[in-house]
Formats: sequence, C-alpha cells, structure tokens
Amino acid sequence: MRVIRYAVSHPVTVWMATLAAVVFGMTALSRLDMRLLPEIRYPTLTVQTEFPGTAPVDVENLVTRPLEEAVGVVPGLRMVHSISQSGMSQITLEFNWGTAMDYAALDVREKIDLVRLPDEARVPLLLKYDPGQDPVLRIGLSGRAPLVQLRNLADEVLKKEIEALQGVAAAQVAGGQEEEIRVELDEARLAGLGLTVVGVRQSLAAENINASGGRLRDRNAEYIVRTLSRFENLEDIGQVTVAVIQGQPIHLGEVARVFRTHKERTEITHIDGVESVELSIFKEGDANIVEMARRVTGQLDGLRDRLPDGVRLEVLFDQSLFIASAVREVRDNALVGGLLAVLVLFVFLRDYRGTLIIGIAIPLSIVATFILMLTRGVSLNVMSMGGLALGVGMLVDNSIVVLESIHRKLESAGDDADYGEVAAQGAGEVAGAVTASTLTTLAVFVPIVFVVTGVAGQIFRDQALTVTFSLLVSLVLSLTFTPMAMAFGRRVRGARLGEGRLRARRESGGGLSWFASWRGSVRGGTHRRERWVAALKMLPLFLFVGVPLLLGRAGGWLLLGARRLVDLLLWPLTTLFEVVFPRLSQGYAVALRLALARRFLVLLLVVAVAGGAFFLWPKLGTELVPPLARGEFTLALAMPEGTPLSGTDRQVAALEKELRALPGVALVAGDVGVSRDGGTSAERRKENHAEVHVRLRDSHARLEATVLEDIRGVMRKYPDLSMKVRHQALLAFGAPVEVDVYGYNLPDLQTAADTVLARLSKVDGLRDVRLSMMPGSPEVRVQFDRDKLNRFGLTLGGVSNLVRDKVRGTVASRYRDRERHVDIRVMNRDDQRNTLTAVRNLIVGTRDGVPIRLGSLADLEVVTGPSEIHRLGGKRVAIVSANLAGRDLGSVTAEIRSELRGLSLPAGVSAEMGGQNDEMASSFRSLQMAILLAVFLVYLVMASQFESFIYPLIIMFTVPLALSGAVYGLYLGGMNISVIAVIGGIMLAGIVVNNGIVLVDRINQLRRLGLPLNDAVQRAGQERLRPILMTTSTTVLGLLPMSLGLGEGAELRAPLAVTVISGLLLATALTLLVVPVIYTLLTRPHAEDG
Repeated sequence: MRVIRYAVSHPVTVWMATLAAVVFGMTALSRLDMRLLPEIRYPTLTVQTEFPGTAPVDVENLVTRPLEEAVGVVPGLRMVHSISQSGMSQITLEFNWGTAMDYAALDVREKIDLVRLPDEARVPLLLKYDPGQDPVLRIGLSGRAPLVQLRNLADEVLKKEIEALQGVAAAQVAGGQEEEIRVELDEARLAGLGLTVVGVRQSLAAENINASGGRLRDRNAEYIVRTLSRFENLEDIGQVTVAVIQGQPIHLGEVARVFRTHKERTEITHIDGVESVELSIFKEGDANIVEMARRVTGQLDGLRDRLPDGVRLEVLFDQSLFIASAVREVRDNALVGGLLAVLVLFVFLRDYRGTLIIGIAIPLSIVATFILMLTRGVSLNVMSMGGLALGVGMLVDNSIVVLESIHRKLESAGDDADYGEVAAQGAGEVAGAVTASTLTTLAVFVPIVFVVTGVAGQIFRDQALTVTFSLLVSLVLSLTFTPMAMAFGRRVRGARLGEGRLRARRESGGGLSWFASWRGSVRGGTHRRERWVAALKMLPLFLFVGVPLLLGRAGGWLLLGARRLVDLLLWPLTTLFEVVFPRLSQGYAVALRLALARRFLVLLLVVAVAGGAFFLWPKLGTELVPPLARGEFTLALAMPEGTPLSGTDRQVAALEKELRALPGVALVAGDVGVSRDGGTSAERRKENHAEVHVRLRDSHARLEATVLEDIRGVMRKYPDLSMKVRHQALLAFGAPVEVDVYGYNLPDLQTAADTVLARLSKVDGLRDVRLSMMPGSPEVRVQFDRDKLNRFGLTLGGVSNLVRDKVRGTVASRYRDRERHVDIRVMNRDDQRNTLTAVRNLIVGTRDGVPIRLGSLADLEVVTGPSEIHRLGGKRVAIVSANLAGRDLGSVTAEIRSELRGLSLPAGVSAEMGGQNDEMASSFRSLQMAILLAVFLVYLVMASQFESFIYPLIIMFTVPLALSGAVYGLYLGGMNISVIAVIGGIMLAGIVVNNGIVLVDRINQLRRLGLPLNDAVQRAGQERLRPILMTTSTTVLGLLPMSLGLGEGAELRAPLAVTVISGLLLATALTLLVVPVIYTLLTRPHAEDG
C-alpha cells in the first residue's frame, strides 16, 4: 500500500523511471542475439581416432575397445556409442544433462592419454557437438568456366573477402578441382637405373628452395645473400637432376612425365545436377546470425561484378531467412494478440483512459523485459519471443483487476473525492490478490527452469525466464504506473474548475484568449508604424506561446476526431456488448443460484468432464517435439560399398535432375563423397555416400510431406541407392525410430538385424527403413612372407611405405604460382598402380639388377568385411532406423514393441527400442515431476496468501478442469502430446487459478463485512464476473494468433497455445460455478471473523 501511495503522489518520478526503462530496454534489444532456438548445450563428446589402412575389426579391437574401457569410468557418463570403420574410430560419449562439459572434457582427455595405442594410430581428437555451428549460409559458384578456375576463384577471392567480414568465423570451400602438378614415374626405367621413388622425392625437395646465405659487407655497403632456386615453370621441374650415372646427369623428365592436372577428387558438389564449387559460411560463437548473413549477402552483390562472364554466384541455403521470418512471425503474433486484448478491454470498460493505460503497459512490460533478458543471457529466439507472445495476454491481467477495482471505487465515491486517494485505495484493495495471482503463475515456471531436464528443459528455459520477467514487470507496473496514470492530471473528481470558471473560459475564448489580447494590442496603435512596432514586440509571445497552444488545440481536435472515429468503428461491438453482457450477467446470476441449490449436479458435471478427458487421453498420440517444417531437408544417400566416387557421382547427378523437376522443389544441391553423422561435428569421406540438399518453394509441412513422397517414388528407379531423410540439426535427437539389435557374433547379428529390418518394413507409417550394418568395401589384403623379406634384406615397414608412395603418391614439394602454392605429387603411372595386377607387379627393390616385385614377397587377396561396427554400452549392436510419416511416435513404438516380442532371435542376440523414444521417456518423466511440483508450489503460494489450508484447496479444483479442457483442445485440433503441450499444461496450472484467487478473495472480503455465506458468494460472483471474463478474454485473444499455426516455426508454438486456450476456456466457464459450490461445501456458514 505504501508503494502505491508513493507512486500516486510522485507521478514525475514514476514517469522518469518509466522513460529510463524504455531507453535501457531499447538499448538492450539492440544487443540481444537472434537465433532460431535457444542455445542448447548438448552433453556430448566425440573421441575420433584415425588409424589409416586398418580394417573395421582391427580398429575395434586395437583402438575402440581400449578407449571405451578407459573413458567408461568418467563421472556423469550416461551412454557410450562407438563406430569402428575402415581407418577410423569414433566414440560418442553422452553425459547426463547438467554435467559441466568443460570438466568432463578434461577428465576424458586425461583418461585417453593413459591408453597405449598402436604406433600407426593418430592422436585421438576430442570434438564437441554443437548444431548451432552448422553453416549459416551455403553459396554456390557455377558457370561455363573450368572447374579449376572456379575453385581458384573460390579460394583466392570469395573465401578471403567473406572471411574478412565481421561475425564470420570461416568460409570452407568444397568441390571443383584443386590444381596439382603430377610427376608420374616410369617404374621400369627407375629400376633399370637403380633409382628409387624416395630418391626422386628428395631430389625434388632439395632443388626447390629459396634460402638465405647470410650477410656480406663490402667497404661501406652491407648486402643480404639469397640463394634462389625455386621452380619457375614445369620445364624447371623436368630439368631436375635425380642422379648422375657414369658422369652423365639423369634428369627427371627422362624417367617421369611432368604435367599440370588436378588432385584426386574426394568430393564433388552439384547445383541442380551440374558440377559446381560450394562455400560453407560459419559464424563466430557470439555473432548475430541474421546480421552476419546480411553482411555476407551484401558482400556477394559486390563480388558478382568481379567474376568472369558466364560465372554465376548464388546463395543456396540461408538459415537466417527462416530465423528472421520465424522471429518476425512470433513478434507479429504478439502484436496482433496485444491489439485484440486492448480491443476487448475497451469493449468491456468503454473508458479511453483506462484502455490507453493498459495499451501503454503492455509495450512497457515487454521493453523492460529486454533488460532482464540481456542480463541473463537470453537471446531473441522462437521460444523467448513465444514467451513474450504468451505473456501479452497475461500482462494485462494485473492491470485489469487494478483498473476494475479503481472504477468500482470511483463509482461509489462522491463528486468531491480525490482521484489520487481513490486510485490508491482501489489498487490497495486488490494488491494482495494481484500479487498472489502473479506469484502462482510464476511458481509453475520454477520447475521448468530447475527441474525439467533433457532437451525440454534446455528449450523452455528461455521461455520460462521471459514470461517470468515480463510478469514481474507487469506486477510492478500494475501497482505503480496504473494507479498513478489513472490519477494523473485530475486530482479532485468533478474538476477543480467550477462551472462558473468553465463558462467564463468558454465566453472568453477558452485557450485562445491570448490571441484576442495580442490582436487588440496590435490594433490599438493609431498609426501603421506603431501597429507594426507593437506587432514585432508581440511576435515572441506568438511564437513561443501562441504556436504551441494552436498546435495543442489542433492536436485536441485531432484526438477528438480520432475518438469519434473509433467510436464509430467499434459501435457494432460495443452495442453488441451492451446487449449481451447484461443478459449474460443475469443468466450467470440465475445459473449460480441454481448451482448453489443443486450442488450435487455440479459435482457430477465436473466428474463427467474429467472422466471424458481421462478416456480420451489414450487416443492422443505422443511425440517428443513436433517436426519443424523449414522448407528444406537433406537426403543422405548411399551406394553399395566399394562403389567409386565417379559411379556415385553419375547416379546422384541423374537423381538430382529428376528431383529438380518435381513440383514444389526450388533448388537441389548435391555433395558427393561425404557422409555426416548427426551426432557429431565430424565429416567422413566415403566415396559411395552423398548428401543431396533440397530447398522447397515454401515451408509448409504439407508441401514437405508431399515432396518427400514424390522423392520416394523417384528413388524406386534407383535400386542401388538407399536414402535417409535428415532435417537440419536443430535438436540433436537420434532417428525418430531406432531398434538396437545387440550381439557379439557378427553373422548372427547380421541375420537378426535383417529379420528386424524385414519386420519394420511392414509397419505402417515408417519410411526410409535402413540398417547400419552393411557389407563393407572390398579390400586388398597383403600378407607378407617375413622369411622372404629377410632373405632380400627388406623390412616390412619399408616395403609398406614404398607401396603407399607408388600407389597413393606423396607431395615432394610445392610450386609457387604467384600467391598460390601448388602441390607437386610423385607417384607411379596410372597403368602401374590402378589395377590389382599392377599392384602385384610393383617393384619394391632390386637384387643384382633384378627387380623384386611385391607379388614375390606377399600374397594378395580380395576380401569383404563389415563396413563399420557399432558398439552401444560396450556391446556390438546393429541399428535399424526409420523415419515417421503420418503417425505419432508413441503408437509406432507400441506396435514395434509388439512385433519384437514375437520375434525369434539367435542365442545371445537381443533387440531393444532406442532413438527418440529414450529421450521422450526421459523428458516426460521429468515433466511429470515438474507438474506435481508446480501444483505444490501453487498451493504453497495460495496457502501463504490466504493463511488457510482450505481456500487454496477450493481453488485447486480448477486445475483438473483446465487439464481436461487441454485434452479436449488437443484432440479437436488433431495434435499429439509433446513436451511443448505438456509445458503448456504446466503453465496452465499457474494461470487458471488466478480467476479462483480473485473470486475467493472477494468472497472473504464480503464475509468479513458480515454478509451471509450464500449472499457473499453470489455477490462476489456478480462483482468478479466482468474482471474474470476480461482477463480470460485478453489471455485467450493474446494467444489466438499463435494457436492458428501460421507462419514459420508455428509447430513449436501452436500446441502450447492450444493447450492454454482450451484449458483456460473450459476452466473459466466451470470455475464461475464450481468454485462457489466447493466454497460453500468446505467452509463454515457463519461469517468470517478475520
């Protein structure tokens, strides 16, 4: 009460504090980061170890298993998933949510350092997964220019220009052809001259140097001596002396062919089936995605003018467009919701000042919230902006109750009542109820911030904090700004100016009397010169007093015209309200009397409503998070193991051209030779894999589903290609459906996994079913005969390195071409290295001038093993994964479990559900705990407010009614139960009790005044009907735009809005009857004594 009186008596202080909040809030807004979703810190680490030239089974035994055993004792570790493939081991460590990942990384690194790995294995790398570090933009460079020139343009021009921009961390170039100078040796001539590959490589490196020779002093001059012998052209390379035999120099050109070419390609990029060069743009950690992307696209406009004719530069994919659109959509929803709420207020109040006050309070609360968001590190994203949109309808609740109380006090006060005193008394009367209702709403957000774990807690933390901040600010405004604004400028009711003074002002011209005085003084002069002098003397008065008064009067006329226009536009609504609300009030009075007379029927109605929701609950589907349609997705493609890059490229290029012709597809960009795992930041080079990125013309979920079905139809023409649909990694979940088949024996595991794959292929609603355990690449195994090696004086390591040098080649030196450095690679000719016969005939040494071939020292055989070996929790596992189409995760999981129970598996083999199902179960368990804790906290706050155990219990009867309404709303809206809908239910528990608090608080006040129980209940219901309907209407209308599911990111907003709206509507309709009935049942009939 003291704060309210201070605010009313110090209006200038309140206005200045409000102005400061606006200034600092707008400053904070300009500094907030903008992203699609909150920053999610995934408790995941990946240990990646390269073991070149090693089969998957050997990688598993020599690298993966020792590392798994070492890191398995790190505190907080929840699950270990490893992949052993040819030449590489990847171990993904999943920790409990909330684990300090910096310390966990130190512990893991410490354990890794204690493991003794084979000498050929590289040092293990520790990678952190962050989906926020995916490329923000992908830029394509294509045209009639050669691929080597396109690659040089990307490396030398585009990459350097873009990386210099603020906010850009890196620009990675892929595709095209990287220039290389190839030295192809004639193995037979080398052997005949007694030369080796190693000797040639060393000669090239020694001849291509620029070195300093020190300093030379000659009399008074000092010189720097430099030795210049770098290659200037290909002829210089061919003239390198590799040996001198019998005084005759042997030049490189005599034993090798030197020519310009491109590096052996490991990755090919396409745009609509045509080869191109692609740049991936990554942002710095704290950079604003939208601002950074805007700078990059602006730079591209200038770079296009510097490109050769026929070369095209285009943005393929841009994350910032969807992010900006999604955030803008939430902002627009909040604006529309706020306008609807203000409109409802005006219809209810028919008071311009009161409506204007609340209309100002809404943006004030939001702008002040930005300050708290900045201090807590909350970014502008779909969830935080959704919190503001959610809060728009609730922000006005407190001010509505305060305004309604002040209006009621004014109606009962006399004409000489002081506005300030009346405003302070009206606000003070409901201050306790307003504070309690705000605290109950805030109480439900405590579990969301501190109790909800998993991805649900990470996603909704920002939303919970944003709503909390905005509601706290709105509470402060409702108890300070609102009563002050109601009393500002009119201290005594009836106005201090009496009717006589008003009449006198009207007769004298009112505010224009100064003009008559000025005109009279000007005309009072007898001569024209005197009149001009008088006019000039009065000119300052006219400029500094008259003009502002004229402008003020004109503004008043404009406001009067605007007011009449608003009255005219809203006349249908206000007239309808004047007709409907009195009848509604009368009908409610009759209904309340009947309810109090037939309380058993009311309780029966409550049981029927709750029972209907209980039986409807199992019919609702369940899912973790609704799929987010972004208008783009990725097709992860795989050819049979052993397919060369060129074969994969032909198939993928043909597929891309067909996909581009599909209706609704705007662009198709391919990346051949790359495999990205969704659970790690690592990128793997696999010649039989490709990724095709598809951009649609629109981001509607229906269009995306239609295009995916069309793509699956096209894929039937390519039986060798397997496909997996993957959306951009916004949330790091596994595949929607995964079945983990455990076993040690690889043949039994393969058999069981094939059986599970066949069963899952028949389940309705599953698409893109695939198995992780596939036959591996054919490999050539070289088994050396150690006795023969010793007999010829050779070593196994030396021969292995020599084979590698001749087949794969090594970079001997670099050729400098202007600012570029081009590798000089030494290797055998194509016909001496590209076939199995050529490898068998490789010369690995000489004896008495006779060449020693590899086939005479070793046996070569072609075998096929597993392409990769998965391990989960220390056991070998084959993973069968699939996507969903047209069904929810919960029902599909139940059907798959039923199929698995009837499955006959080999001994030692078992199958379990995995994927998103585990994360969903974990999130739902924490949400159940959060609901119970939220209800407990709401009861705790109300019990403290009322100093009673009974009154909070009465009000809590509205919670099951609200949850029942939420079930009905989700069912009618065709929505599944997800973590978003459950979060809406938690919020609903705190929102719905507010009406009950206001109603019970007024009943208690009337009973303390001596009214009998039934009379107090009925009168309180009549008095609180209008504010309850107002607060409910503003909350519902504030959320209505979000519930329609329109615009980008609507999938993350609509379930929450539908849950709150449907629950609040049903609970409000029944609260007005149920709470009075329960109150009369649980309280004593005599008046309260306070």
